[in-house]
Order: sequence, then structure tokens, then C-alpha cells
Amino acid sequence: MKQRKSSYHTEVICLALTVSFSVIGVGFGNWQQGLTIKGVVTTGEINPVFSECEVAGESVWPSRIEDCRITDGGKRLEIRLKDVTPDYRAHLKYEITNRGTVPVKVRTETENADEGVHLHVNNPNGVIDGGHRKKGELVIEVGAVEENQDSSFTVDLDYIQWNYKKDDCGQ
Repeated sequence: MKQRKSSYHTEVICLALTVSFSVIGVGFGNWQQGLTIKGVVTTGEINPVFSECEVAGESVWPSRIEDCRITDGGKRLEIRLKDVTPDYRAHLKYEITNRGTVPVKVRTETENADEGVHLHVNNPNGVIDGGHRKKGELVIEVGAVEENQDSSFTVDLDYIQWNYKKDDCGQ
């Protein structure tokens, strides 16, 4: 008899717990329907651009640099030389401004230089914070070319977010 009473009490307790948990579950479900979570996500902008290009020096006078133009929305420098001769040398300075809000690492890539025209780029070091600027330099050396030859080439801006793990920017 005692065992039966004990079994009966166990069944009643289990049934009471089951009903209690069911009621709690339904109540929690109804409470959670009215619960909303709101958040704001803010992203930054990456927008480094060439902001300046100037001739810092040349090996001859008058200047052989016909044009140093910022194009492609500030992402490219187009440089044209006129009447260059062997052993001509020029030194250009450029400035990169980060118009975005996210700090970036930058480097430049030269393209389309004619045979005999050698370009040496000194990229800005480190990180350019949003709203800040850094200067870089470009040295043009002309080797064995025909007298009074015209030449043109581009300098393109390559950049990544400052904390990007795999550094494809070469820095």
C-alpha cells in the first residue's frame, strides 16, 4: 500500500510539473511575441584619391612634363612627357587624401610606360586615417630612347582597409 501511495504521489508530481512547464512555455511564447530587439549598424566608407600632383624637379629646362592630370575620379594619375631625351630625369610629388571614414593602406601601380622609361615609386608609408592625407614620390628616368620622343603612362591607386589580414597591398 505504501508503495502504491508513493507511486501515486510521484505521478501527481510529474503531472503537475508537466502542466506547470506547459503553462510557462505558453506564457513565455506569448511574452516573446511582443519583444523586439532594435540595433543600428553603421558602416564606413573607403575613398582614397589622388588630390595633388606636382613637379618637384627635372634634369632639363624647359619642362618636359606636358601634363600630370588626376583622372578616373581621383584613382589615377595620367602623366605625359614631351620631347624627352636619353638621360632625362624628373621628380614628381603626389598626395593621396582619404576622403572616406575608414583608415586605409595604399600603394600605387604604374602602367603603360614606354620602353626605356623607368618609373620608381615611393609609396606613402603606413595607414591614412579618414580625412587625412599623405605624400608619395615618383621618379622618372629615361634610358635609351630616340631623341625628342613623347611618352605617357598612368599611376593607379591600389588600396585596402587598414586592418585587412591578408595584405594584398604589398605592405
